[in-house]
Amino acid sequence: MPSECPEYIEKLRAEIRGYTVWPAKRSKRAADIVDPHNECRYAFTVGTGNRWMELGQRAPAAKMLFGELWHKGELCILFADTNVGKSVLAVQIGNSIALGRPIAPFALGTKRSTVLYIDFELTEKQFYKRYAHPRGSYNFTDKFFRAQYNPGIKVPDGYSSFDEYIIAGIEYKIRQVKASV
Repeated sequence: MPSECPEYIEKLRAEIRGYTVWPAKRSKRAADIVDPHNECRYAFTVGTGNRWMELGQRAPAAKMLFGELWHKGELCILFADTNVGKSVLAVQIGNSIALGRPIAPFALGTKRSTVLYIDFELTEKQFYKRYAHPRGSYNFTDKFFRAQYNPGIKVPDGYSSFDEYIIAGIEYKIRQVKASV
């Protein structure tokens, strides 16, 4: 039965016992083998508290998108019970950022930005009805984009999971419209 110990351990054991080790031939060089558990070393960056303070002091201040609640470069997730206005608020915030006008009393610390709002819930008719009025429909700025999820899609070959495909689709649309928010 082949040994599971690293080669240098086998050499030490052999030296103690007084014989020479002839390592087994390997189909791949050890350098070519990727240890899946070793790749996780990139998941976190570690530093002392003082190092993080030093880095934080040098980092530029993040621009406010919706007062102190949301800053540029942050991920914002709205959650609450159904039918309390999360989507309406998200569209208002997105359009505010795209217009470059704050929603009082929340500050907006950045210029007009291209916004991509990805809707996983409403159909085009539901979106229309929400922003239409008998006196006229709301006119959004051209810097506000809405993407609608297509529920009937099949994951094409080349993607390992549905999630990977959806994330790739989101990234593609961000680049396509040149969205920064």
